[in-house]
Amino acid sequence: MRRSLLVLLALLCVTCLAVAPTLAQSPSVHLALGNPSGALADVAQPDNYLITKPQYALAYLRDDGIPAWVAWRLVAGDLGPADRCNCFQQDTSLPAAWPRVVEADYTNSGYDRGHIVSSEDRTASDADNEATFLMTNVLPQSPQNNRGPWLRLEETGRELAQAGNTLYLVAGPEGELARLAGGKVRVPAATGKVALVVPPGEGDVLGRITSATRAIAIRIPNDKADTTVQQRDEWEKYRVSVDALEAATGLDFFSVVSPTLQRVFESRIDTGPVSLTLAVSGTATLSVTSSVPVTLPVRVTDVLSAPVAGVAVSFAALGAGATFTNGDVLITATTGDDGVASVPVRANLTESVPVEASIAGVYTPATFRLSPAPAAVLGPERRLYLPLVLRSGGDSPSPPPLLDARPGT
Repeated sequence: MRRSLLVLLALLCVTCLAVAPTLAQSPSVHLALGNPSGALADVAQPDNYLITKPQYALAYLRDDGIPAWVAWRLVAGDLGPADRCNCFQQDTSLPAAWPRVVEADYTNSGYDRGHIVSSEDRTASDADNEATFLMTNVLPQSPQNNRGPWLRLEETGRELAQAGNTLYLVAGPEGELARLAGGKVRVPAATGKVALVVPPGEGDVLGRITSATRAIAIRIPNDKADTTVQQRDEWEKYRVSVDALEAATGLDFFSVVSPTLQRVFESRIDTGPVSLTLAVSGTATLSVTSSVPVTLPVRVTDVLSAPVAGVAVSFAALGAGATFTNGDVLITATTGDDGVASVPVRANLTESVPVEASIAGVYTPATFRLSPAPAAVLGPERRLYLPLVLRSGGDSPSPPPLLDARPGT
């Protein structure tokens, strides 16, 4: 019996040694929408090493001395009275045998010690602020990038969080320009950042994400000698689509979100904030044959049911493989004097294809469903009425009650 027990203990020890390189870490709220590179807390993956902290999560590049990406959730509760600690320090949570980057590795390089998670994004407590000064949350940034458009997008993110939104952000490097500290630290050729802005609401965050959810992405050149990047630049100058940043970095952002929704909001370039809120009136069904091209129209009205001209309406094709006539998955049309915006739908549909319409790509969408039927069923008058609530300063009129969609004018 004693010999059998010893053998069993030996086997258990071997098993423990076999799994020792992987350090177990709790699921992170900052990775609720996905792990962009599939990083693991495994010393056998020095170029994709996962570190999770209460304040953020990141994938570290041991041989580059910088993160591949840092992800964090930002809400109003993260912003508080704590002062900036200005206390750059090495990250002792790295495996013991790995080199540690220190503040002096950046000295006289001409590059800033650029935070990924901004110090100002973590001011709820001193401990939260201090965590942003760990060198695993830092990479070399040109001064005109770090102190200019990058800083201004950080400020915009905090404004959105203070307004009640939940932001899921991922940022990091792209490419290589040079090396600092004898090769220990890589200087990226560009820096990029994405932010998914989830509006306030009830229930699970994933349930509040639609094809119309605002997705911000930027890509900024990072060469300190690049005069095309100016400290006075606004961040909007560097907007790209999420898809474009994924292609440049090889990362997969927001992978937990439905692929159907991703293909729409990730293909779009952000157009900025809006001052309109939709109150959805219901759904409408347009019937088309599989061989006749059709247009999909919507009408936008104000709270008095008067048509509103000049409003950009985004139409998103959500069905698997569904596109509009020009092959895009997203089309924007502007309402005319009659308040109507319409887009062409691809012919030769063989199955029902859902299409969502929303204003300015931000708020709750109305859903259309296209289904094969005789062409005569479709008339030019068929509309979905979308009552519009206009914001005026700090006060907004109450939205009208939800109504059933109705055909006709």
